[in-house]
Amino acid sequence: MRINEIADASEQIALWKLIADNVWTALDTQQRQQAQQNAVKKSRAKTTGHASSNKKPVKIPAPRAPTPLPKPNLQQQVQNQVQQNAQRPPSASAVALANQPKPSNTVKDTASAQRNPQTEPEQQDAKTALSVHNRGDYAKLLQLHNQHLQQRQA
Repeated sequence: MRINEIADASEQIALWKLIADNVWTALDTQQRQQAQQNAVKKSRAKTTGHASSNKKPVKIPAPRAPTPLPKPNLQQQVQNQVQQNAQRPPSASAVALANQPKPSNTVKDTASAQRNPQTEPEQQDAKTALSVHNRGDYAKLLQLHNQHLQQRQA
């Protein structure tokens, strides 16, 4: 349906004015809203922009390399200890130990004097068995054990 069929010329003009006024009013309110948003953005930018531009970045100094400790001179330390020990008088306990009579090897002498020719092969067999065991040769160890049992039975 066309507007000409329902309205006469004066009503059409009034309708056109109403539409045009509403369009211009909407455009005007939209422009005001954008202006307010831009003003808010600028005020925020000013407060944060000035504060950040005035501040200078803080420079953190680079850490210094640690200075190496001097290496100890071992020869000098040993010489100092030798000199200190030479200058000290011997302690009473060291003198007492030096003056004690040294024990004689009486146990060793009696053991060698009482050697039994029959026990020497058994001792030799025990040493052989121990060395075989330490090597981990258990088959050989079993063989030696069986030989030992046969010798005892004979």
